[in-house]
Amino acid sequence: MDRTQSDQSSKETSHSQNDESLLQFDAETVKLLVMRGDELFECLTVSEERYGALEERYGALEEEMEAKEARHKQQLDENLVTINLLKRREEELLQSQEKSTKDLAEKQQSWESGKQGMKYVVDEKNYQAARNHTLETEKRKMECKVKGVMKHNSQQTFRIHSLEKEVQKLVLQLEKQGEKNSEDQQPMEAKLKQVEKENEDLAKKNTSWETDVKQLKDQMREKEEKFSKDLAEEQLSWESEKHQLEGERREMEKTLKQVEESKKKLAEENRSLELDVTLNVLLVKQFEKDMEVQQEEFSKRHQSWETKASSMETEIKEVTQEKEDLAQTLQSQATEFKDIQAQLHQAEDENNMSWETRVHQLEKEMKEQKEKCSKDLSQKHQSWETTVHLMETQLKEAKEERDNLAQTRLSWETKEKKMGEEKTLLEDLCLHRKNKSRGFFARRRATEERDVVLQKMLHKMEERR
Repeated sequence: MDRTQSDQSSKETSHSQNDESLLQFDAETVKLLVMRGDELFECLTVSEERYGALEERYGALEEEMEAKEARHKQQLDENLVTINLLKRREEELLQSQEKSTKDLAEKQQSWESGKQGMKYVVDEKNYQAARNHTLETEKRKMECKVKGVMKHNSQQTFRIHSLEKEVQKLVLQLEKQGEKNSEDQQPMEAKLKQVEKENEDLAKKNTSWETDVKQLKDQMREKEEKFSKDLAEEQLSWESEKHQLEGERREMEKTLKQVEESKKKLAEENRSLELDVTLNVLLVKQFEKDMEVQQEEFSKRHQSWETKASSMETEIKEVTQEKEDLAQTLQSQATEFKDIQAQLHQAEDENNMSWETRVHQLEKEMKEQKEKCSKDLSQKHQSWETTVHLMETQLKEAKEERDNLAQTRLSWETKEKKMGEEKTLLEDLCLHRKNKSRGFFARRRATEERDVVLQKMLHKMEERR
């Protein structure tokens, strides 16, 4: 009996030691599992914070790019308006504008593709968030399960301690009683058998709990490995996305620099256009002054040529009148000569001898007078011919000069018309740019007269110069 009792006591002590080691091992594994879960949770929070920072950075970059894109589109619209107004002088600007629009379309396509990529990233992020949520729920379930196991283990340990105390009490009672009646030992043995059976049941339950804990450990290990693998893959994907976003950011910075450079070029071109406009306005003013001076000179010369032409016409009339008077004098002299000849014939009939000397003298006088008259007439005729030829050449020159002046006047009129059109075009351009610069408040001043606005602008330009 003593031997069996010692064997039972040794078995009970060994079982209690094994149970204590198992309980200690389970507590340590649970602590390790909890620490591992906390580490995994911290890794998840860090990764979520990094992803949130990346998302905020991308949102800021996207807003900045949208703002710059809107400003660039507005600038392009203004440049298109100016190009439509100055098609004759801005062919190079039109080509550059077409090129910039093509580049902008390509950049917009690239931005659209980048947006689609970011949409894919956002979807992936949502999927990862859902997956993290499921992992968190599984982790909480596992923690609850581990807590239940620990609670059950604590209850079992408490029960085992209480049973051990009862066994110790029974052993002490058996040692005190020694050899008693079999009637007293039988219920004690039955009680011991019941206690041994309960211990065996508890051992079986502990082994089942150990298998459950092992399964839980294996499941936790598999999930940890899977989670670490997924986390590594996600880290790699996030790193690749980060590099891709950094590359896109560099490309966007390059495009922004290009846009800034094109904006500076357009500003310089606008300044040069404003200078051209001011110069053209000054040239138009100078041209108007020159036109006024030339019109005054032309009117003066026209008046002088009209006076010269009228004086030449009066001189021609006087010459023709003198010619007619000479013809009349010649005709009268011819009639007188005929009368004298008749008188001479009559005198010859009366007194041929006495009048012969007189006739010779008269003939000689008539001949001298005739020669003198013909000589004077030839001289006057020659002088009249020279004067008439001179007047004709002067009239011809005057007509040619008048035609030249008419042609120059027509050319000046066409040039003045062209300059007027250019002036109106430049004025419209200036008014359009002024209205553009005013923006919304330009509607309130739309009732102002055009000339008043242009005079104000010219006055401001002269003050600036």
